Amino acid sequence: MSKLSINPIDMDTYSQLEELMGDEGFQEIIDFFMLDTHKAMKSIPHAINHQHSDHVGAICHKLKSSCKLLGAFTMAELCGLLEAYKDNKDDLFAAQTFLKLEAEFQRVEQQLKEEMIVEL
Repeated sequence: MSKLSINPIDMDTYSQLEELMGDEGFQEIIDFFMLDTHKAMKSIPHAINHQHSDHVGAICHKLKSSCKLLGAFTMAELCGLLEAYKDNKDDLFAAQTFLKLEAEFQRVEQQLKEEMIVEL
């Protein structure tokens, strides 16, 4: 896995998306990302605890795509590792990876909050 970057969001990707979508469209993407990710962060541990590996895989596949779109590449990589849980069924690895994903999401969320303040 890649090393922890200083910024959890690649600013080139973030800026390109912002430019492409315009202010209103970009804000909608951010809002959807935050809402969807918060839901996923509640669902994933429950699914791991109940060994619903297919559900974890489906959630993480969708989340991985959203993370890549936004430029949260470390978070996307962690989602990819969790997505593989549907095949490897390694409960301990899934639980440990989720903790890393949760921490990385906190970093992403913090940077998004900081970027939104700067843009206002």
